[in-house]
Amino acid sequence: PSRLAALLQRLFPQRSIRVLNRGVPGEEAPAMAARIARDVIPERPDLVIWQVGTNGLLHDDDASAMGGIVREGIARIKAAGADVMIMNPQYAPAVLRHPHYRDILHALAAAAFVEDVPLLPRFAIMRHWAEEGRMPLDTMLAADRLHMTDASYDCLARQITASIADIAAPPPPRSVASRDF
Repeated sequence: PSRLAALLQRLFPQRSIRVLNRGVPGEEAPAMAARIARDVIPERPDLVIWQVGTNGLLHDDDASAMGGIVREGIARIKAAGADVMIMNPQYAPAVLRHPHYRDILHALAAAAFVEDVPLLPRFAIMRHWAEEGRMPLDTMLAADRLHMTDASYDCLARQITASIADIAAPPPPRSVASRDF
């Protein structure tokens, strides 16, 4: 969060940027969604980046149920006037060993699509880093081979910042073709 705050402040120097982490280690989507009204909405956020799915996946949560819970949570956040971005699970051996990880990825992508919110595809980003040799798993993941390292969180903060910049940028002016009549 501190790295993301610094990058966003640099991107938007005229704005006051405050990044809060309201995550609870080991928490799954139902508990997260239940805390939105108590721990998120009172902060009056402009944007909520909801990192969800990994713990549920590792505890064999039902993907379709998780998708429904996330959709309800998105609706609550939007009703409070905040934008939402969903961040899916990390690319890690513990995730890959789970037989239904693709179901969770699809459920979260579907929830983001249906609710018309951006999806930050952390899983695909990290897979790309690993497969392209940009960041080996030993650098990307802590000794537990699940949680991200400071180096990979720094890269992820850069990706989130770039995504926010793309979303926040005004659309380019439309060109109008002229013809002599």
